Amino acid sequence: MININQNEGLEIQKGIMSVIDSSVKKVFSHFDMNEDQDLTIYLTNDEEIAELNKTWMDKDGPTDVLSFPADEVDLDSGLKYIGDIIVSVDTAKAQAEANGHHIEQECALLVVHGTLHLLGFDHYTAEEKTEMWSHQSAILMDLGLQDIKITE
Repeated sequence: MININQNEGLEIQKGIMSVIDSSVKKVFSHFDMNEDQDLTIYLTNDEEIAELNKTWMDKDGPTDVLSFPADEVDLDSGLKYIGDIIVSVDTAKAQAEANGHHIEQECALLVVHGTLHLLGFDHYTAEEKTEMWSHQSAILMDLGLQDIKITE
């Protein structure tokens, strides 16, 4: 189950929620995973994600996406809980504008990226990055977003 929540007062464009849902499902499909996984996606602003970035990553300032993997069973749903993804809509909007695409496309990219982190992928080494970016590109292509510019 994909739980999508948002910061109170945050204005979200209509199409973003369905793009987020389909992006996660496309990641699951890419790895032939069933959709019986539970995760939470929280949409917020730069101010709140900067606080989370400082608290959990010891980094100053906002970021576009944070992922917090988990490996447990959700007591309410009985599904495997794979973690939380936090997306800054402010940063997503700025990156979309800077790269010449729509915010929905940027949110798709960030959610795909965040979900890959929940599944254990990372980009600390060149080898890890090559593998993660390969999966990310293939999933974005499946979503029809093969031309999206990826900011590093």
